[in-house]
Amino acid sequence: MNDSYHTVIPEGDADSFVQLGEHYSKDKNHVYFDKRILNGADIPSFGSVSGYFAKDKDHVYHEDDVLKDADAASFVHLEGPYFKDKNHIYCSDSILPVDIADADKLKIWSADGHHITSPLITDGKNIFLYNTLLEGTQLDIPSFGVVSKQPLYYDKNGIYEINYTQRSERYFLKRFHFIILSLRITAMCL
Repeated sequence: MNDSYHTVIPEGDADSFVQLGEHYSKDKNHVYFDKRILNGADIPSFGSVSGYFAKDKDHVYHEDDVLKDADAASFVHLEGPYFKDKNHIYCSDSILPVDIADADKLKIWSADGHHITSPLITDGKNIFLYNTLLEGTQLDIPSFGVVSKQPLYYDKNGIYEINYTQRSERYFLKRFHFIILSLRITAMCL
């Protein structure tokens, strides 16, 4: 049966077939990514990590490609598009320029946990939007946070929104400027 919900895998063994998350599956003969054979994968140790990521005893896979620098034994999903192993922090299949020694300082604001559209991660020194370093303002990272269910961010110095400039092809945080008005009301008693 082939339709938009079901696909026959001609090479598949129905008796041993196991679905592993949304995109990966395996049987006694093969590992599959979206119904295509994933050559070279170790069938007994193969398992899904999250979404488009899986691993076996030797490799980490992003879709049907081996993630070359990843350590399979220590590779784990953090939150949103972020992963780590003993050597690196990843945003999807890209290595972030974060010192692994700072891994214990990682803080993630993802769409799942904070109802925001763009996930952020900090190592305590820098803040990244996906895998792009946010620029444009001096942020106070210890006080940085997300306004719940809004595309707004804050620190002790102000409130920000993420902007993108096509000219320089970069994301940056733009600070809102507020004018505080002092209003003095005098009551008169008659």
